Amino acid sequence: MADASDKGSSPRAALVVWDGPRSNETIPVTGSVVVLGSAPDADVVLPDPSVAPQHARLQHRFRQWEIEDLDSPTGTFVENIRVTPGVPTPVPFGATLALGKVRLHFRPPPEAEDRPPLPPLSAAQSPVPAVLWWGLALVFALALITWLLWARR
Repeated sequence: MADASDKGSSPRAALVVWDGPRSNETIPVTGSVVVLGSAPDADVVLPDPSVAPQHARLQHRFRQWEIEDLDSPTGTFVENIRVTPGVPTPVPFGATLALGKVRLHFRPPPEAEDRPPLPPLSAAQSPVPAVLWWGLALVFALALITWLLWARR
């Protein structure tokens, strides 16, 4: 059973099955384009009679996740609102998806939730080297001196 792990990379998102044959299972989403359906060759296989073989496409583009219904007979829903077939619809993390009778929770990958926030950078770790800060201070000082001398005239 394929589970959206097409390249073996780390998960970009996760689907938690709430209702359906794979209930309580967390499915990692590693690709930027994932097909959900009941067919064995779907990226995320949802073996339920209410799910079409190629039911919907979940994709990450333009810095957001979108879902597109692939003309399924039972429809695709985001937060209980039916998605227009063929039209990509934004899906935020935390949204509830429904494909036929299968309900899914769309969330960030588990590693992202468990990861502690990064500490602030110290001056020594700053991405801008100290030489640039000193150079900027020197330019500012020269500009100030020039302005003061110019203002005396």
